[in-house]
Amino acid sequence: MDLSWKNALDISQYIPMDQCRDGWLYSIAARNATLGIYRESELGFEIQRIKLGSVFSFVEHHWDIGTRIPEDAQYGTVKPIEMIEVAPGFEDEKAFLDYMKRKYKELSTPGKETEWRSF
Repeated sequence: MDLSWKNALDISQYIPMDQCRDGWLYSIAARNATLGIYRESELGFEIQRIKLGSVFSFVEHHWDIGTRIPEDAQYGTVKPIEMIEVAPGFEDEKAFLDYMKRKYKELSTPGKETEWRSF
């Protein structure tokens, strides 16, 4: 399945926000990533974001955020597709980024690394 942002709008089968589990890694269809860890306190997914050569932790909100905060409905950009595993706790941003890098590599099909790459 193509999890790129341009196809996210066409994905009708996704995991609703009330079924997402805090601290779990998911495959996601989002603007800036294809993997993310759900953070209940943020109503979104912590992702590895790459922008202008910098790599950092960033939160994109669940597609359904408008069901809890109606005025934020336009900010929902993530449709979670599949639960992968419970993510470990991280002592700092570097530990999070190392974990995400490792997961992208583990989940990539050889020759198709961009399938799971954060854009």
